[in-house]
Parts: sequence; structure tokens; C-alpha cells
Amino acid sequence: MQFDTPYFGLDLSDEWTGGPGEDAEQWIFQAPARKAEVIVSVMGLDAAGLDLEPIGEKILEHRRRAEVECAPDRAVSLAEPWTSVAPDGRGRQLNFLGCDDQDRHFFYAGFLHDGGLLNVRGELLDADSAAIEDLFREVLSGLRL
Repeated sequence: MQFDTPYFGLDLSDEWTGGPGEDAEQWIFQAPARKAEVIVSVMGLDAAGLDLEPIGEKILEHRRRAEVECAPDRAVSLAEPWTSVAPDGRGRQLNFLGCDDQDRHFFYAGFLHDGGLLNVRGELLDADSAAIEDLFREVLSGLRL
């Protein structure tokens, strides 16, 4: 499956389906046989001339807190976040992995540039940490910024 928008492109295997979500700046992709879902969203941001590293740290802090708050009935565990230069060299890539006590594993990857933020969140049900790491690599290898 190949999917293109003005903000990103995404190449995934044929087991994936999806497209625009209800929000005009959100796209949802699913691989039902794998119990996998990926949500991509964009957010405008005017950060021209600003240091993106502290902005990225705040975004990670907010996203990590939201993962815990959105599932108050679950015990959520989050791995240490990590950041790097974005693949296109224009900004920062923000990442973390997590899971809960109901075998839900997920990842977050954010691509922060001076003009906006592309959020990619993937989730697997009935999975393990190796499977979510594989999904993380699979999705990000198919992502075109």
C-alpha cells in the first residue's frame, strides 16, 4: 500500500489498509490480521529560528503523560525516550516505546521541524516488545517526509 499526502508519504505491505481519519489532519492505517494500527497526524508549528531540542523534550513529556492519562485503568510502562536528528536532516526525531498490563504495545515517533510536527503512533494488541520494535522499524522505513 502506498499512500501520499502533502505532508508525508507512507509505503506499507498489502496487508495494510487505511486513509484519512475523521480529522482533516489525521490518517489511520490498520493491519487487522496483525491487530496493528498506525495513526499519523500533523500539527502546524512556527518554530523558525528556535532551538528545536527543548521543544522536542516538551513534546515528548506531553506525549508520554498522555499515554498514561488516556488509560487510567491500565498499568502503563514507558521506556526511556530518545531523540535524534530527523532522517531528512531538517529537524528532530522524538521516540518512545511502551506497553500496558493488557499486552498492548505501542510506539511514538515525532518528526519536529521549524514548520510543524508529524506524529506517528503505532499500536499492537496481544504482542510483545520485539513485535512493537519490528512495527516501529517497518513503519518508519516506509515513511517519506
